[in-house]
Amino acid sequence: MSISEICVKKPVTTLLCFFMAIALGIYCTFNLPMDMYPNMKLPYVIVFTQYENAGPEEVEQSVTRTMESALAELNGLKEMNSESSLGMSTVFLEFNYGVDIDVAGVDIRDKIDMIREYLPKGVKSPVVFKIDPAMMPIMFLSLEGDRTPEELRTYAEDIIAKRLKQLNGVASATVIGGRQKSINIDIPRDRLEAYGLSITSIAQMIGSQNIQSSGGRITSGDTNYTIKTSGKYASLEDLKNTVISYKPDSLNYANSSQLLSVRLRDIADVYEGFK
Repeated sequence: MSISEICVKKPVTTLLCFFMAIALGIYCTFNLPMDMYPNMKLPYVIVFTQYENAGPEEVEQSVTRTMESALAELNGLKEMNSESSLGMSTVFLEFNYGVDIDVAGVDIRDKIDMIREYLPKGVKSPVVFKIDPAMMPIMFLSLEGDRTPEELRTYAEDIIAKRLKQLNGVASATVIGGRQKSINIDIPRDRLEAYGLSITSIAQMIGSQNIQSSGGRITSGDTNYTIKTSGKYASLEDLKNTVISYKPDSLNYANSSQLLSVRLRDIADVYEGFK
């Protein structure tokens, strides 16, 4: 007996089936949740390691290879790729399907802790990022107006982004684009070679002299005084006068051991600009 014959001989049953299908459709329309990016656990993990002011080759030799040697022993690892760029090391890990990514994330952090002391000084703590489609942004807002790009970015960060974060259901709001003010330092290659310096050594000298730390506390009677050292750059001239190296005084033959200070302004062009 075919379906058409059953429907003809049992019209009441057929009608009830249609009503049930319609009721089920209405229920699904108003009650079942919809998600553009459903909750899936993809077998991919990315490890970011920031090494500021280091070139790609230095990042590759000092950071990326060390990370690869430690992460290569992970259980269930299918494939590993890496990318070294200016100040950033990125390691892509692909695991076999069925591997618990949460457990793999813990194993990755354990491996990183074992080789942390072998990383160069100045390397920031590696960040383990599990790829989750639910973390992808679902809305992009564009801001435009008769203001400069840096003013628009400041307005977006200080006002719009803060108010969006307060809305119910908004997990985060990130500002992309615009312009940010910065202090740019341009160093010609011939000056580096003449003074026997490198970009990394200059960046380390600038960073070591642009710090602010606590000096402790002094108690006098019922009053406590907090002491701190103010070593932050206050102006562009302070940055230009930074001593980055020393060289012998070749003109003073009587005292050849006397050293001359090499300041940043001697080898670099320092000016205000944008990132």
